[in-house]
Amino acid sequence: MTRATHTHRGYLAVAASLLLAILAAGCFGSSPSSDQLVAQGLQAQNAGRLDEAAALYRDAQKKDANNKWAYYNLGLIDQQKNLITDAEANYRHALSVDGKFVSALFNLAILRSQLGAKQEAADLYRRIIVITPNNSAAHLNLGYTLIDLNERSAAKNEFRTAVRLDPSLSNRVPKGMT
Repeated sequence: MTRATHTHRGYLAVAASLLLAILAAGCFGSSPSSDQLVAQGLQAQNAGRLDEAAALYRDAQKKDANNKWAYYNLGLIDQQKNLITDAEANYRHALSVDGKFVSALFNLAILRSQLGAKQEAADLYRRIIVITPNNSAAHLNLGYTLIDLNERSAAKNEFRTAVRLDPSLSNRVPKGMT
């Protein structure tokens, strides 16, 4: 490839970036897309304006019922506000769009575990591990969930795997479980 080709592609990338920025700013008078609303919602959420963020995510959901990020982020806000039923519904909707959405699976597993649905939580952690086998946090949480299910041998295996994947987790494993 010649140097001119690299330069030409560089200009195209800059032009494409500028066009995306213009579209994101809504300079053409069209209403924001679902993804743009999610981006605005993230900015509001990161700034601590949760009600504004939630409204933006709901607007994104209205524009695109399959925007998994709108459901997931609204689930985060709901969980933060202790609106457990709403959080669960949003995580489940995100998963109906993308059954391999690890972040939604993880948060749903935590939620279900907190609600006492330990077997379902364990199943969710196992789904995460199938998708991302090196997810040390999923192995760690599965270990704790298996202790609650009185499956100590399996829990020990999960703790060992978690520590093998991330040695810094060793101080989070119960004594005698590695």
